[in-house]
Amino acid sequence: MRTETWGLNDALDKLASLYVVIHIYEVAACLIGWSDAIRKITFSRPRREQADLDRDIQSIIARIGASAYQAAYKSGRDMTVDSEGMLDKAITINGI
Repeated sequence: MRTETWGLNDALDKLASLYVVIHIYEVAACLIGWSDAIRKITFSRPRREQADLDRDIQSIIARIGASAYQAAYKSGRDMTVDSEGMLDKAITINGI
């Protein structure tokens, strides 16, 4: 596991859940995608956390639709840990 990614994926998941609560669904989807991209190189999400995230994903899709979710998720999946300003980009999607 890369030490510089330790904890980042968990933080992204929590931040995504926060954005769901405050109804900023595109940012939440992007953060979920980014977390999944990082988990691809680290370790999988624990089952309980995955269940919580699955509920968030269902909420996002119910609000913005599957196509918009997939587009935002993909933009997150395309992010890397090594890219400069990626967290700023994720947080400022849609001018937020």
